[in-house]
Parts: sequence; structure tokens; C-alpha cells
Amino acid sequence: MIIQKNVPIPAAKGRPVKYPLATMEVGDSFFVATDVRSAVSGPASRCRKKTGYRFTIRTVEEDGIKGIRVWRVA
Repeated sequence: MIIQKNVPIPAAKGRPVKYPLATMEVGDSFFVATDVRSAVSGPASRCRKKTGYRFTIRTVEEDGIKGIRVWRVA
């Protein structure tokens, strides 16, 4: 085994982003076709803790599909 110096560490890939919460601007929204509110509220809560962004979440029906819409409000 050879010891090497100054070999750069590759960037961590991490988990892919499921929802575009961190890139939203105030007034932006997106729809998720699910009736499980916690599928979106958990990630929104974690994003708020990291960024300070505030979201509101409502159950809606769009084009006959029930789901959740998330708005960035602040």
C-alpha cells in the first residue's frame, strides 16, 4: 500500500432533491399528487430550519387529481 499526499476528496453526492423548496421564490408553488401531507410538510419544515423560508401547504384538487400544493410565502 502506498501513502499519497494531496489527493483531493471527491464532492459528496448526497441524496437527490425531491422537492424544489430551497430554490423557490416568494409566490412560487408546486403540486404533488399525494394525499399524504407529511410527504411534503416534513421536507418543508427542514427547509425552513435551514433557510428561514416559510411555506403554506393546502390539500387541493387539480384536473381531477387530489394532491397537495405548496407555496413559498416568505
